[in-house]
Amino acid sequence: MKKSFACLALCLCLFVGVALPARAAAAPAADAIVEITDRAGLEAIAQNPDGHYRLAAHIDMGGAAWQPIPFNGIFDGDGFALYNLTIRAADPVTAVSVDGNRLPYDTQFAALFSRCVSASIQDLTLLGADVALETDQSAYAAGLVGYGENVTLTGCNVWGRVALTVGGPMCGVAGVMGFGYGSITGCTAVADLTLVDTDDTANCEEFMGAILASGYADIEDCTVKLEAWTSVHGYVHNGGVVGMYYVHTDDTGHPGYVRNNTVDATIHFFEDVASRRAYSAPVIGEQMHWVLEIANNTTLQFESDEHTDYSTPLLPESCAAPAYTEAVTAPNCTSFGHTTHTCTGCGYSYTDSYAGPAHTPGDWLVTTPAAAGQNGQREQACTLCGVVIT
Repeated sequence: MKKSFACLALCLCLFVGVALPARAAAAPAADAIVEITDRAGLEAIAQNPDGHYRLAAHIDMGGAAWQPIPFNGIFDGDGFALYNLTIRAADPVTAVSVDGNRLPYDTQFAALFSRCVSASIQDLTLLGADVALETDQSAYAAGLVGYGENVTLTGCNVWGRVALTVGGPMCGVAGVMGFGYGSITGCTAVADLTLVDTDDTANCEEFMGAILASGYADIEDCTVKLEAWTSVHGYVHNGGVVGMYYVHTDDTGHPGYVRNNTVDATIHFFEDVASRRAYSAPVIGEQMHWVLEIANNTTLQFESDEHTDYSTPLLPESCAAPAYTEAVTAPNCTSFGHTTHTCTGCGYSYTDSYAGPAHTPGDWLVTTPAAAGQNGQREQACTLCGVVIT
């Protein structure tokens, strides 16, 4: 992301500085909390999606693409990160999403958790998420949750890219959650979002938001750093925080709020439709819920960049033949390392190939010399922070 990731290294240092304090002691076994330390443990959630889980380590998700799974339990990230998450397919089990007129659509969902009902997820970071879904069906793509029903998301962070190429009549992209309702509090989305509608013979309903693409979640104290590109043969609903905010039953059934959020966003889009509406706004693209509380949101920067050439999809790379240079930032004791790719033509950049925090071993030092009949002892310390490694 040209703008969003310009200060990524600094932001990561700040993030990790918060995320790596000493951990609380493990809960008693009677609490039935399953601790997860590797990818296999995450995959096992699919066998018990109603369980109670807690991360106990940063986990490198690199390698095979992740198959989105449903989740209805409690997930405590405990300040740890899942990094290098790659998603290339949706959950084969669909759910129903609706548009602003509450017309139903059988919809695919791609995210870490595809469908969540009454789930609670807290203090989890997705670092370097790379979601890219291509489908001819109605679909939503997001980082953390695809479809949410009465979910609670607290203190979660998504850093990465989400792209959807879609031919169905309903579509959406988001950093945190695609479609649904519940509460989203204290979350951060630093994301590139791209949506390309491939069907120019019908009008699709498109939704894009860094926190929520479409729904009626209560959203508070969230931070957005967004650059988005949406190419739509239909109706555009783009917002820095929420693409479209509607209410499930009537305007008095759920008062709702979107408040105390901070937005820095640039949205590039086109809306190829005769009855043009072109919703594009820093906080909420289209508001359909008239008793909603919208208060104390701060817009640091917002640009709505509308295009009228519908022949070519808008993409992050604006040059015809992107060519990239690579710069590797090594990890240190408290910060993730990563590789930054920068296009030499248009300047677009993104990061991937994250490496977990690591100490730098120094020379071995003898702490207890060997003596007759006794082995000596030695230790090795980190050259950066001085902590004893072995």
